[in-house]
Amino acid sequence: MFTGCMTALITPFAGGDVDHRALADLIEAQIAGGVHGVVPCGSTGEAATLTHDEHIAIVREVVRLVRGRVPVIAGTGSNSTAEAIRLTRAAEEAGTDGALLISPYYNKPTQEGIYRHYAAVAEATRLPLIVYNIPGRTSSNISAETMGRLSRVPSVVGVKEASGSLAHVLEVIQASGPDFAVYSGDDILTLPIMAAGGKGVIAVTANLVPRDFATLAEALLAGDAGAGDEPRGESHSGEDGPRPDGPLRRGVPPSAHVHERARTCEAREGAPRVRACLRVARRRSPSSSAAPPVAWGAFSWRSRATTRGFG
Repeated sequence: MFTGCMTALITPFAGGDVDHRALADLIEAQIAGGVHGVVPCGSTGEAATLTHDEHIAIVREVVRLVRGRVPVIAGTGSNSTAEAIRLTRAAEEAGTDGALLISPYYNKPTQEGIYRHYAAVAEATRLPLIVYNIPGRTSSNISAETMGRLSRVPSVVGVKEASGSLAHVLEVIQASGPDFAVYSGDDILTLPIMAAGGKGVIAVTANLVPRDFATLAEALLAGDAGAGDEPRGESHSGEDGPRPDGPLRRGVPPSAHVHERARTCEAREGAPRVRACLRVARRRSPSSSAAPPVAWGAFSWRSRATTRGFG
C-alpha cells in the first residue's frame, strides 16, 4: 500500500515544450524533501493538454529520474476506457509502481458504468490502481457503495478523494474496509481525512514545500493529529502568494520557472488552513526549521490552456 505524501507533479515547460532540465531538478527536490512518492501526468501535470506521445514520454522520464527511490504513480485516466487501458499499459511498460485514474469525465456514466470502466482497466494490467474521485471536474460522484465494490477488485488499491465532502469520505472508508487506502485529494482536507483513517495525501502544495508536507503526513500516520492544530499568535509575511516576478521557491528549483499550460492558477482559497498546518509541520521538523517561510496565494504562469485552480 502507498502511504504518506505523494506529490502531484507539475509539468515544467519552456517555449511551449517540456523543460526536461527543470523536471529533473523538481524530482531531485521532491526526493530530497522526503516525499513518499511522485505522481506525474495527473490534473496538476496538465495531462489534459499533453499529447499522448508527451504523456508517455514524461512518465518514462520520471521513472528514469526517480531510479526506484520512491514509488512513481502515473496518471493514466481518460473518459475512454480503451484509452485509459492504453495509457496504463504504457505506464506499466515504463516501469511505474502504480497508476492513478480519474473517473470518466464529461460522459457522466452511471455508477455501474464507472465500476465497469475501472474493472476493465484492472483486468488489462498488473499495476496497482488508484481511483480518482473529483466530481467538480468529472460531473459525477463515485458513491460509497460503488467504491466498496471497487475495493474488492484485487488490483484497485485505493482512491484519491477530492469530493470535498468529509461525510462522503467517511462513508467510503467504512464501505471499503481497512485494506483499501483513502488519500486526500484536496490539500486543505489532509488533516481531517487522515485523522479519520486516510493513508496519505496526493498533494499539489508539496511541489513547493515537500519537506513540510512529508513531515505533516508522517505525523498524521503516526497518530499525531495535533500536527494540524492551527498555531495562535504567529505572524506571517503578509504575502499571500509566490511573487509573480520571481521563480517559485523551496520545492521547485530556480531552474524550473514552471511555464505550465494553464494560464492562471490560484491557491488563495483555503490558504490560511494549509499555511497553518505547514507552519506546525515545519516547527516539528529539525531539517526544515531553518528554511524561510513560504508565502501562498495567487500566481500565474504561461500555458496552452486557460484553467483555474489546482487538480
